Amino acid sequence: MTGPNEQPKHSGISARLFELLKVVFTLVLTGIVGGGITYYYQNRSHREQQEAQELETARQSALTFLREVGDILEQRRHHAFQVLYSVRDNAPPEERAGLERLSERRERVEYEMEHIPRPGPRAVWPGDAEAFLR
Repeated sequence: MTGPNEQPKHSGISARLFELLKVVFTLVLTGIVGGGITYYYQNRSHREQQEAQELETARQSALTFLREVGDILEQRRHHAFQVLYSVRDNAPPEERAGLERLSERRERVEYEMEHIPRPGPRAVWPGDAEAFLR
């Protein structure tokens, strides 16, 4: 038979076991929730870094493309003026007056292009591709 003294002893052990179980369960849940939150923010940070790298790569590619297009256009302009000079030099005297005006206009345009003030590092010109992509 069990005496009245044995019942409280058994009940005290179960109360301690229950308290220990609550603490363990709380710690496990806290760890799971904390780990999930940490994983979420690390994953989000990694995605943002990756997007920033992709954006910088795209920006550099666009700038390279625009520089190449600019170089091609400059070469075409140079060759067009070489053709114009060749035609002018071989033209009859009555047609040379019109070609001389074109030559003067070209020289004026080149002078203006060379003496246009360049913007500072923060200024944005309407046709400035690099500033547009910043």
